[in-house]
Amino acid sequence: VLKLNPNDKEAKNKINEINEIKNKINKIAMLKNEGNKLMSNKDYDKALDKFNEVLKLNPNDKEARDKVNEIKPILNKVRNLKTEGRVLLNSKEFDKALNKFNEVLKLNPNDKEARDMVNEIKPILDKVKNLKTEGERLLNSKEFNKALEKFKEVLKLNPNDKEAKNKINEI
Repeated sequence: VLKLNPNDKEAKNKINEINEIKNKINKIAMLKNEGNKLMSNKDYDKALDKFNEVLKLNPNDKEARDKVNEIKPILNKVRNLKTEGRVLLNSKEFDKALNKFNEVLKLNPNDKEARDMVNEIKPILDKVKNLKTEGERLLNSKEFNKALEKFKEVLKLNPNDKEAKNKINEI
């Protein structure tokens, strides 16, 4: 039509509409592709954002809706595990807290909070382990007072440590 009548406004408007639709389709395809890549990398927060963007552009997109429904339970589980981990950490139950945060990282390896918590807990557990090893060595050398101090240090770091409590009772 534009070849015959280059000033035809209706034809120009239809071409603009078609171009907008094509751009929208391309943007949706790009967002889905990015979302799928993020999902395969277990970066669920960002993937969810991409699929939600698709749904803003096309609320009836079944693939995007299915992906959102797949991601939400994973993120809910991650959120619950982190809450449990924080509660355990506040209770100084370091082994159990570490397990919760490691579970988070299995589901969502990019979770910064979980990684930070693991990096905070591991040195504490390493120190507890070293103190117990030193306490055992001192106990075997019959240096009971020094061994007692090591096990008391363990309890300062980890008040729930049953092994240290038992050793203190033995001494």
